[in-house]
Amino acid sequence: MLEFLSPPAGIFWTDVVVTSKASISRWRNCGVLILRGAHAIRDLRSGLLDLIYWLDAHPDHQGLLVLADARLAEDSLEKEFERSRCVIRSDLIDRVEVVILNDPDGLAPLVERLNLPAGARHGLRDHIRKQLEKTRRRRIPQSAHDLVFETLVNRWLLGHGPMTTESLIEATGF
Repeated sequence: MLEFLSPPAGIFWTDVVVTSKASISRWRNCGVLILRGAHAIRDLRSGLLDLIYWLDAHPDHQGLLVLADARLAEDSLEKEFERSRCVIRSDLIDRVEVVILNDPDGLAPLVERLNLPAGARHGLRDHIRKQLEKTRRRRIPQSAHDLVFETLVNRWLLGHGPMTTESLIEATGF
């Protein structure tokens, strides 16, 4: 269960802390990690460990791992989280909540289940929504992939040397 503290006067809890490739944002006394498109158990483990390392450095904080657009079965995720409870210190793992958010409309019910005061629910929901927007992946149309592939094959057939990413972007627009 998450419990949130009100921030002290003059302190803003919107800092973003980067650990490895993960970006953990702070909301009140909670570290929020959005993990998009998890398709393997190792993705869950990686995100969970990033959050655990962060919590170890912030002993007065809670952790919320949001699995957005996860392609893993919910029972697999629950089993892995339970296995993690056996090997991660209890003072850390007990401060972590893992939630699955595959439908943006499910954000409100998801936050409701966290047993927070009404004002905190609204604030956390807004914070998660903003973080989801920041982590949204840009979808590149298939035609763009084809154009990049065609450009690389054409250069190879013409016997031209390697191409930098920047020159490939200039040549294709992607």
